[in-house]
Amino acid sequence: MWKGAGTAALAWAALAGTAAPLGAADLRPLLSQENGQVIPLVLEPGKQESRFFGDTVFLVHEGDDGRLVYTWELPASPKDPPFGIIRLQADRKGVEPGTTPGIPVARDAKLEWTGEVGQSRSRWEPAGEGRYTMHRAFQIDGKIVNLKINGRLAGKSLVLEILCDQPAVSRCLAGEWGSPEFRFEPPPPEPKKKEAEEKKEGEEEKKEGEADETKEGGAVEEKKPEPPVPARRSWTPEQIATFMRRIDVPFLTVQPRAFLGPKLFTSAMSDWRISNESSRGQYAELSDGTRNPLVARFIYTASWNFPEVLPNIPHPPSPWREDMGARTVFEIDLDNPYEVAQGYLDFLTARGMDDYTLILREWQFKGPDAMLPTHFPAKGKEEQLEALEELGKNCEKLGMRLALQEEYSDMWPDYEKYSERYLSLGADGKPATGYRNARAKEEVNQQAYIIKPELMAKFAAGEAKDIHRGYNTSASYLHRHSSNPVSRGIDYSAGAPGAGMARHVFVETTKLFAELREQHEGPVLGLGGAHWNYAGFLDGAFAQSGAGWKARGGKGLPLLVDFNLLRIHPLQINYGMGPLLSWIPAGDPDNNGQQPWGGGTPMVVTDQYRMQQVIFGHASYVGTPYTEDEGMHWLEQGLVLPVTRAHSAAKVSGIDYFVGGEWVDTAEALWAQDLNAVRVRYDNGLEIYANQAEAPLNAGDVEIPQYGWLARAEGGTGSSLLAYTGLRDGAVIDYAKSADGIFVNARRLEDWREAKRFGGYGEERGTELDWQAKNLNDGIDPIDFGEIKTDGSVRLRKEDSTWVLTAFPRTSEFTVLLKTSVFKAPRQVESKDGAEKTVDVESVEGGVWWKIPLNGATSYRFPASR
Repeated sequence: MWKGAGTAALAWAALAGTAAPLGAADLRPLLSQENGQVIPLVLEPGKQESRFFGDTVFLVHEGDDGRLVYTWELPASPKDPPFGIIRLQADRKGVEPGTTPGIPVARDAKLEWTGEVGQSRSRWEPAGEGRYTMHRAFQIDGKIVNLKINGRLAGKSLVLEILCDQPAVSRCLAGEWGSPEFRFEPPPPEPKKKEAEEKKEGEEEKKEGEADETKEGGAVEEKKPEPPVPARRSWTPEQIATFMRRIDVPFLTVQPRAFLGPKLFTSAMSDWRISNESSRGQYAELSDGTRNPLVARFIYTASWNFPEVLPNIPHPPSPWREDMGARTVFEIDLDNPYEVAQGYLDFLTARGMDDYTLILREWQFKGPDAMLPTHFPAKGKEEQLEALEELGKNCEKLGMRLALQEEYSDMWPDYEKYSERYLSLGADGKPATGYRNARAKEEVNQQAYIIKPELMAKFAAGEAKDIHRGYNTSASYLHRHSSNPVSRGIDYSAGAPGAGMARHVFVETTKLFAELREQHEGPVLGLGGAHWNYAGFLDGAFAQSGAGWKARGGKGLPLLVDFNLLRIHPLQINYGMGPLLSWIPAGDPDNNGQQPWGGGTPMVVTDQYRMQQVIFGHASYVGTPYTEDEGMHWLEQGLVLPVTRAHSAAKVSGIDYFVGGEWVDTAEALWAQDLNAVRVRYDNGLEIYANQAEAPLNAGDVEIPQYGWLARAEGGTGSSLLAYTGLRDGAVIDYAKSADGIFVNARRLEDWREAKRFGGYGEERGTELDWQAKNLNDGIDPIDFGEIKTDGSVRLRKEDSTWVLTAFPRTSEFTVLLKTSVFKAPRQVESKDGAEKTVDVESVEGGVWWKIPLNGATSYRFPASR
């Protein structure tokens, strides 16, 4: 995002007129479509028209929101842009045509040749159906090389497909929108000064210049060149209008732009799925010195509606979306025996927390960065391997999924069948280097090498088959592949399949995902980063920032949810917001450089993390360093899981942002630079609100504090749901009611100040932490949640004809009252693992409520029948 838009806002008012906002349209036409194209989608198709006049082609899109006219001219000289002179005239409906200046397109596109460039000539050829071809002939080292540039409109996008008849191009870049000198914040207008002040400043500048000349040797001190920006006083309305800013979009590596004057959004991208490029437009040499011929597709898109400039992801949806939303991903870095993981599950399931996909890391035969691609058998002694086998069987009995970390991108020199014939080669003919294991604690320091892309799935087939058969896995966690750029792993061996091409790596990686799905009979999860490139072929990714937003920047992440919800969410359900230890910036005042907050996490911080997870449509997650934090599991299973179950199979139909006291579309929120409060509507009747602003947000009868959220489904095709982190009489509370049951949390300070950690064998231990008290409640009376009144935290779930109540913390003393009109009072309640086998209930407030005396039980059971 950008800052300091005060001057720009005045320019918009003067240049863009007062056209009405686009409004809250049904966004389902913008959901990812499996159409084979990354070209951005449009809400309405509009009308397309093309004309040819003189040496200029006119490509026109006209829709309900306005008219886009691309003019495309033959280059007049070698200094002109390589794909011709292209400009866009964008006239929004309601604004007088031609009042905004044309915007240059691809002015800084690059075409670099392998030899010396001589003369060139260009001509047009109509190609039919609104398509035109620009032919360019170049002399390269005295030989004629022909370039074809095919152009057409697709929706609101100009699509250029570029072909060269000889492998004579070393680099081809799409370029960007606008003039390069207007791609950053325009300086504010300089205030007028009195003549005397200007004269004084001039004299001071003269003295400074004279001082520079008297430095060593009398030479003037060398200064860094200033960017080619017009002087402040020479900015014209036309220049301000064509000035652009970058928009940072979470989880997207393409960076859209925003133009001030026409209030227009743009994007420029290369479709590497059909390109012969190696990386970032490079056509690198193969091992024999040859290159692949130029094949590229560049897409330039403009729209007044922001989601219409985002790339489509043309992949089939994951078959495991609902399954991903029905579970908490529980990730364990396992340095301990496998009995520890079983102890975790025993502890959690005894408290009614049993819907998990369990990921075990660091289990491989020689660890995660040694001897790969050998994974099987697991490291450990015979009795430990038996414990892992038993863990897999228990997960199946409990209805959980078990995934063991795998990786097939690199081969390590200690691999028993190591051979260079398995390795990708660089252009120098040497094996391409991969990761290095330099972990001192294991005294290992070896360099891995990249496996040929087409061999990854073959290595995985054998390993995954043994892993699944040996440990009863029902999912896979594939480390690194989905976090790597698509270009990582290219084989430059001349004559090899897909040599030198990124798209070959992409195709072979999707085959790897498919192989693991089949072998493990379940979803394939991965590490986030470049995961949008694989959405749908993958089933879920650990969605840390780093793509589209700075790494370790989670606390400052804007709630710009459009790309994630309209493009990724329809294809796969990601989980979490990345490791909490890297979600927060390393230099943040709350981070002591080792582990945030001295080993504990203030509730207000986990609130923000959880709020982002919910509004971005991600699945529930618990992992390092909070593996043994019972409170984190308690909140994810009781509060978040009902929400992910509601949205995982649904489709987004609307996105609004709360700006200036009203709900507006994404475009208006971006112009206002206010992305702190958002509402998302799903087609099953679910609505989710999130608030990152300091001021509370009102959502019906629920007041949402900073870092709070609300999910609500009333009627429609979805199940009834109400879940939120909200305010009640000034206190922050948690509530969830769904088909899963009821969850309430009064956030009593004394209960959450001490981390309730559990060990791998079921023992409990407490660690006193210096937590911040914000978003916790000290000295409160029992809070009336409607069905339940308590000053603690309680979860009620129905099992057949029995209500099962669990309390957190289990050994804490607090009040639990149940409303008699909702839950018929029994004479006694069964107390499992408590001080007594049963407890007598008490009538309270004239029979309006009845009380369960807590006695440290893992659960309390009573009949559900009325």
